[in-house]
Amino acid sequence: MMPSPFPAFVTSLPTDCRSIFTARWWCLLLGAVVPLLAISATSAAGGELEDKLAAVCKSQDVPGIIAASVGPDGVIESAAAGVRKRGSDDAVTRGDQFALGSNSKSFTATLAAVLVDENAIDWSTTISEVWPDQTVHAKFKKVTLEQLLAHTGGLQCDLPNGAEWAKFFDERFTPEQERTRMCRLVLAKPPKGTVGKHVYSNLGYVVAAAMLEERGKKPFEQLMQERIFGPLGMTNTEFYSAKDLKNTKAPLLWGHQSGGGPIKPGEPGSENPTVYAGCGTIRTTIDDWAKYIGWHLNESAGPVLKRDETLRHLHEGVADRGAPGQSYGFGWIHFQSSFGRTLQHAGNNTNQFSLVWVMPETKRATLVITNTGQEQAFAACDAATAILMKSPAFQ
Repeated sequence: MMPSPFPAFVTSLPTDCRSIFTARWWCLLLGAVVPLLAISATSAAGGELEDKLAAVCKSQDVPGIIAASVGPDGVIESAAAGVRKRGSDDAVTRGDQFALGSNSKSFTATLAAVLVDENAIDWSTTISEVWPDQTVHAKFKKVTLEQLLAHTGGLQCDLPNGAEWAKFFDERFTPEQERTRMCRLVLAKPPKGTVGKHVYSNLGYVVAAAMLEERGKKPFEQLMQERIFGPLGMTNTEFYSAKDLKNTKAPLLWGHQSGGGPIKPGEPGSENPTVYAGCGTIRTTIDDWAKYIGWHLNESAGPVLKRDETLRHLHEGVADRGAPGQSYGFGWIHFQSSFGRTLQHAGNNTNQFSLVWVMPETKRATLVITNTGQEQAFAACDAATAILMKSPAFQ
C-alpha cells in the first residue's frame, strides 16, 4: 500500500523572478512554489478521471487540463477535460501538444549528463574552459556547468524588459547564433547575483545549453533530438518555432494569458523566443512526456545514458533553495515527502502551466498541464495532481 499522499505542506507563491515579455507577466518558471496538494480532492479511477478533471476546470476556472499518472511500466491512467480555447466547444484531447515551460530544464540537464557520460564535458567544466578566447567577466570564468544547472552561477533570472531583450523576439538568426549573442551579452558584464548562491535563472540555462552545443559539436536542438527524444521514442516532441506553428493546421491547444484571453500558438507573445530553448520552449504530448518521466522514475541509465551513477547524480539536490528541507539540482526541486525521495518542478510560459511530481522510491509520478497562465493555473494543476494520487489505480 502506498503511503498517504497528503502530508502537511506550506504554500509559497513565486519569488520576484518576473517575466521579460512585459512587466506584468511571471517568470518562465513558477519554480519557487513549495509542494502543496489539494486535500479536498476525492479519488478517481477509470472513466471517472475525465469527470474529476472537468470538475477542476469548472471550480478553478481554467479552460482545460491534461493529466497522467505514471508507473514503472508506463502510463497508469490519463485523461483530458475542458476546451482548447475559451468560448469554443473544441475539446482538449490527450494527443494535444502543449508547452512544458521550465519543465524543459531537466531535459537540458539530462543532455548534459549524456555528454558527461561521453567525456565531452564534465560537471566541473567552467565557462572559461569552454570559451577560452571569449570575453568573459572575471567572476564568471570559473562558474561551472553544474552551478549553472543548479542556479548558483550568479546570473539573474532574465534580461530586463527592454530593447536588448526585445531583439531576441525578432529571431533573425539561428537558435545557436542567438545563444551566442545572449552569452556575449550577459557574460561580459559582472554577475548580478552572488556566485554560489541559489537564485533561479533562465539565463543560466541559456549559457549551459550553449556550452553543451559547443562541446557536443552540434546545435543544442539537434543534440536533444538525437540523444533524448529519439532514444525514448518521443516522436511528438519538438522545440517551439513560431514559423512552424503558424503553418500548423488546427486543431491546436491555445494558451490563455494572465487576463484569461486566448492566444494562438505561434502568435507574438505566445511563447519565449528560440534563445530560451535550454530553459523552456519544449512542446510535447502527455504520452511523450510520460516516456521521459518514466525513464527518470526507473533510475536505470539505458537507453539515454551509459552509467547509472550519472543518472543518480541527476537526481541529487546540490544547492540549498533557502526553504526548509528543500534543495535544487538539475531541473528539479528535491525534498522528502510521504512518498520518500521526491523530485518536483513547475513550468509556465505565461500562457500554459505544467506540474510534475516524480517519486522514484515508490515508482510513481504525476504529470498535469493546463492551457492557461492565469493565477489559478497552479491551483488547478495541484488539484488534478491530488486526484491522480488518490486514485486507486495509483496505489
